[in-house]
Amino acid sequence: MEKKISCVFGKPIKHSMSPILHNSFGKKNNICLYYKAINIRNKILLKKEWIKFVICGGIGVNITIPYKQYAIKLANKLSYRAKIAGAVNTLIINKKNIFGDTTDGVGLIRDLNRLNINLLNKRILLLGAGGAVNSVIQQVLDLGPNKIYLVNRTLLKCKDIRNRFNLKNIIQFCSYDELKNKNAFDVIINGTSLSIKKDKINFNNNAFKTTIAYDLMYSKYITKFLKFAKNNNAKIYDGLGMLIEQAAETYFLLNNIRPKIKNLHKKIRNLLNNNDKKKYY
Repeated sequence: MEKKISCVFGKPIKHSMSPILHNSFGKKNNICLYYKAINIRNKILLKKEWIKFVICGGIGVNITIPYKQYAIKLANKLSYRAKIAGAVNTLIINKKNIFGDTTDGVGLIRDLNRLNINLLNKRILLLGAGGAVNSVIQQVLDLGPNKIYLVNRTLLKCKDIRNRFNLKNIIQFCSYDELKNKNAFDVIINGTSLSIKKDKINFNNNAFKTTIAYDLMYSKYITKFLKFAKNNNAKIYDGLGMLIEQAAETYFLLNNIRPKIKNLHKKIRNLLNNNDKKKYY
């Protein structure tokens, strides 16, 4: 049986559950898949590792933080959702081209549906304006929110997103300081790297009153963002479910087989909490 080689590029990457997900999908579908996580220290090395991967006969890679917007340059053909996002989390090697796509938005929406989180006519706060937020904002818009507020240290990035979607009546943006004057939000989604950095969380606690907080990041322990939200009486969810849902979509794009993920969320959560990834093989 021919071995299929795939991987995920990112930094940091040691914590990634993607190899477990993809290798287990392959095993269940009788596909000889070898999927691993590769730490990439900088953008230059990303391109070098990508070239090496292509030469070795890889079928495709996942891209995670902080390289989603940079990796789009490695593709010569893009999906519609990748073009809108200006970022990719999946590169697929075909005979004629390198196809770039993003499955993050699909993963988020499917996880929100699983959690019965409804965004219709809701006030949404999106923290960040990088690759993660760009990858999910179209799908969030498709669910019909009343308002989406973008908050980022660099407001030009927020302005670029709003202009790109041309929905000034729905998409607003402001600084972290200006956020102090805003009323509470229904759903707050963290798309920044706040949860893996030592930066201090600095915005109005009132934003979290009677709200839902969702972190696109996931961890064995509660993330710093979710801890802050929980301390301010928000219902909290991390991005592990999103990871599982987007991994299933990526696996489908790579292998043309849709994996079954029913009851998988609990198993992966237990593995993450027990810190024993080998038990899943």
